Amino acid sequence: MLLTVITSICFLLSPSNGAHSQASTTVQLRSFWEDVRRTFVECSHRRGLQELLSPQEPIGDFGSIKIDEYGDIDPTEERARLDDFAKQLKAQPNDQAYIIAYAGKRSWRGEAEYRASCARNYLVTKQRIDKGRIVIVDGGFQNKLTVSLYIKLPDAKPPLAFPTVDPRKVEIVKNHRSRKRSGPCRHANKRRPL
Repeated sequence: MLLTVITSICFLLSPSNGAHSQASTTVQLRSFWEDVRRTFVECSHRRGLQELLSPQEPIGDFGSIKIDEYGDIDPTEERARLDDFAKQLKAQPNDQAYIIAYAGKRSWRGEAEYRASCARNYLVTKQRIDKGRIVIVDGGFQNKLTVSLYIKLPDAKPPLAFPTVDPRKVEIVKNHRSRKRSGPCRHANKRRPL
């Protein structure tokens, strides 16, 4: 299958393929990536990995632009990144923001949703972005805590969440939300050893 994918990409992007206009190539690429995603979902379900996929309705990533991605960073750096994201949202008032957060292999219960909510609340309260323009997604688990910031263009599909760690392999630790920090939600960026 990988050879088919590579061959299809090379054909679609080949400069010698002059018969296709840029618009038809874009449509073909969209169709191609929808087929790849459908195949991935079917294979995941057959292998019993459906719990790794978001419980929400299937979402595609065409027309969504990843603006930034960060992990367990200093609160000052996180605020700076969210400020940059807000500038782009203000410059594009018709576009929607997506914040997809993933908890790490070692995390506390509800950490991904909490981190996404913190980022959204910061954008709403400090940057005056309309709450209705910001969608948060608990993306499940990845090796490390990750927050991805996207802008979805009008009439486009939302971005995909790609969890990479089986929830059964996650170590749930004590909730650290009570520690005071200076970040958007005063979250604990550096975890204490238990």
